[in-house]
Amino acid sequence: MSTNLDPRNVTVGESAPASTSSEPRTEAQIAADLERQRAELAATIDQLYARVQPAALAQEAKDEASARFASFKESASLTLQDAAGGNAEALKKVGIVALSAIGTIGVIVLLATRSSRRSRREARRAAREAAAHTLAALKSDVTEAL
Repeated sequence: MSTNLDPRNVTVGESAPASTSSEPRTEAQIAADLERQRAELAATIDQLYARVQPAALAQEAKDEASARFASFKESASLTLQDAAGGNAEALKKVGIVALSAIGTIGVIVLLATRSSRRSRREARRAAREAAAHTLAALKSDVTEAL
């Protein structure tokens, strides 16, 4: 069962070649044509069903990603070789990629530390509010005691 079916080229139930004679078709011929058409339709449905299976879709995506990664890897390797050879354009590309990587790492670190700073600020604010409520409660207790 092939999963490389192009849905634009699928034909279902092609009729049998018309006989050149003017004789009417027999019941057996009609039954044979119907059976052939059912078998063709069943095969087409099986191929389409196999094509939309999650496992088939996942394998197709995996194969495509692997091919793209291999192409990218080859391109990067050639660019690095050119840069090592002193090619100015290749050196420029490598520099841009290196600066982009450093920038991305910097943003990730900033976002990671920013959330912890926010948490510390919120904890300090909550502590100040708790202290203010405690002082207010103590103050009211002292004024009631007098």
